[in-house]
Parts: sequence; structure tokens; C-alpha cells
Amino acid sequence: MEYYNRSDVRRAILDFARAGDGRAVRECAFFNSRAKSVQRYLNSGDADRGRPILLDSEAALEEALRSGASAFYCSYWRYADPQEPLHPLGHDLVWTIRATNGGLRFAKEVTVAVLDALADCGLYEPWVKYSGELGFDLLIPLEAIPGDAWTDDIKALAEIQGALTSYIVSHLTERSAGFQVRTTNPHIAIGKGSDTCLLSELRLRRGLLLAPMSLNPKSGLVSLPLAPERVAGFSVLDASPEDASAGEWAVQQISWKQMPEWRAALADVKASVF
Repeated sequence: MEYYNRSDVRRAILDFARAGDGRAVRECAFFNSRAKSVQRYLNSGDADRGRPILLDSEAALEEALRSGASAFYCSYWRYADPQEPLHPLGHDLVWTIRATNGGLRFAKEVTVAVLDALADCGLYEPWVKYSGELGFDLLIPLEAIPGDAWTDDIKALAEIQGALTSYIVSHLTERSAGFQVRTTNPHIAIGKGSDTCLLSELRLRRGLLLAPMSLNPKSGLVSLPLAPERVAGFSVLDASPEDASAGEWAVQQISWKQMPEWRAALADVKASVF
């Protein structure tokens, strides 16, 4: 596919798939345009006969394209060995925002409000990307979370994300005028008038997320990385394969000293759990 011959597109996908310093890997997958389904293994769709997909090189990307790939996915979980998906090392903190009513216009409004809540916690540069349809994905990469905040305890990562989600909900309820917020397990419904978005935490083991700069298999639009300040002015024209320009994602090391609200919320959670 001509689009995937672009060097900036390949670099964005491979950089995300390689998971930073290479000490841990992301399990990958692709949408097979011939089979019309997501494929996790090469040579076969069967885990017993195929091998897990790793997009760790140009050659691996080429092999996937020859096999019919038209969209690429990466897990937000990290592994020492992709053959052992039941033994992860940790995971990114990921939220999705999807409009069910109100379209992309309302998805942008909610995403900006959620980004404001994270900024109020000191998280000014989360990774943001357009989903390719009616929403956005927000990520705090595992590498950005201080080791002493979770000490290799996956349960602690879940508690950190839960504390942040609680703070987001509180911020939207108390400081963002006009939003109605309610929990509809496993989502949080955020509404205004007849418009509604669903805010969701992604924690599913072996869970997959459309890779940055991949084409969305349903819309054909680019899952475009964005700077947080670009969300409000975003247009789907920015995500056309012809015009999409890859943004750079940098890992911003989090400082606990900059996040009194998050630290307080996390302390309350830890006190109740431990």
C-alpha cells in the first residue's frame, strides 16, 4: 500500500511498536484486508502454529504488508517475551474518548476538558492521537511513570489510573460547566444536552490500540498523533492520508512534586487497598 511507503509513517509506527528503549516489547497485530479481520500471528491465525507479530524492524513491517496488512495495532501492555502474554511487565495508562452523539465536534470538546483535568494534575503532555473515527486516544506511557510510584506492581498501575480517572470525573463535574457525568460500567458517559461521549480506561490484557499514523480500517483516515493544544482546532482533513503529518511523541518524565492532586488521590486509594 503506497501510504505505508512513507518514511515518516513507518518511523511513527515502528517507534511506537518498539516501546522506547527496547527492554520490553509490545505485542502487535494488523488488520488483514484480505481476511477482513485482525490478525495476531504470522503464518497462521492459530496461536499454536503461528508466531506473535512484532513490528520491530522495517523487514517485519514489510512482511506484514505482504501478508495483507492495511492497518496496524500495538498492545498497550509490555512484555519481556511476546510468547508469554500472560506474564506482562506493565502497561501504559490509556483512555479512549468516543462520541455516541454530537460527532467529532463534541469529542473534541470533551477531550479538551479531559486534557485540562490532566494538566491540573501536572500532566501537561500526555500522548494524544485521533482515533480515525469519532474520538481520541490519550496515553501516559509506562516509561513516563516514576518507578517508585508503582515498583513493578501492575496492580499499582491500575490504582494510579483509577485515581486519575476519579480526578478527571471530579474536574468535569465541578469545574467544567455544562457537563453531566455518570458511570455506565465499564464506561463513563459525559453529556451536554443531547450530546454524549464515552470515556473508557483500557486495561484489557493483550489489549490492542491502533498504532499512531496507521490507517483506520473502517474510515481510511489516519490515526494521527497530535499535540494537546491542537485538539480543539483539529479537522478530519488533517487526517487524510494525503495530508497527514506525523507529530513527534516524546516521553515526559513525570515528577510527583508537580502533582499534588494526583498524589493525594493516589494516597487515598493506597490507604484503602493496602
